[in-house]
Amino acid sequence: MLQAVVNFLEKEGTKISTVERIPEIMETLKSKRDAIQVLDAERRQNIKVITAKKKSKLEALNASTLSLCGVTHSFAHQSKNEELALEMNITKTFLTKSSSTVNLSKCITLFALAEEWQKELAPLGWDEAKMNSHRLLLEETALMITAPREAIVNRSKITNHSYTLIREAVDILKNQLDPLVQQFEAEEPFVVSEYNDIRKSIQYGARSKPEMVEAPLPALPPTEEPDPGSPFS
Repeated sequence: MLQAVVNFLEKEGTKISTVERIPEIMETLKSKRDAIQVLDAERRQNIKVITAKKKSKLEALNASTLSLCGVTHSFAHQSKNEELALEMNITKTFLTKSSSTVNLSKCITLFALAEEWQKELAPLGWDEAKMNSHRLLLEETALMITAPREAIVNRSKITNHSYTLIREAVDILKNQLDPLVQQFEAEEPFVVSEYNDIRKSIQYGARSKPEMVEAPLPALPPTEEPDPGSPFS
């Protein structure tokens, strides 16, 4: 949001730098832009880490679930339990073709079904220790997919801080820099015209209406799948 104005001032600023306050404002805007970029990088990194951990944990759970289903299917076939054999005839595609939440739900359902035959599965390689290990993996994956509260709160703080800096920058542009630049309209008409075009495109872009420019910017809601896109670019 600030980059276009800062670029303009760095390119054309010397033509209007006779007003001492304008270079000072430029440095302030650059400082806020840099701070927003740092916060955005931190937000992106947090999302990247959470997404990677969730993916790794879910992949481990799927592998464990397929192993459990395979063993249970073998038992069902041996004991001529056709219904159980059919329910445990599971593929990786079946688990992963939907969202992570649905994927987790399927794993929970399959474990609950297999758990009923825990005693019978022990001689086939899924003893109590392995069942407990799988149960723990289920719990850890569920916590990761539903997003740790701490991570959500941290993302919200970063987003709100960034929006505060954006509001401050917009206020400086509207109430300080705009009036100072307009005084050069007769002396530097092309510079002022370019500045006005930039400011108009920033304030009245495709995502907002003129009457919405001063509206508060809401914090991003947590979602099941973190959005890697930035609200600050």
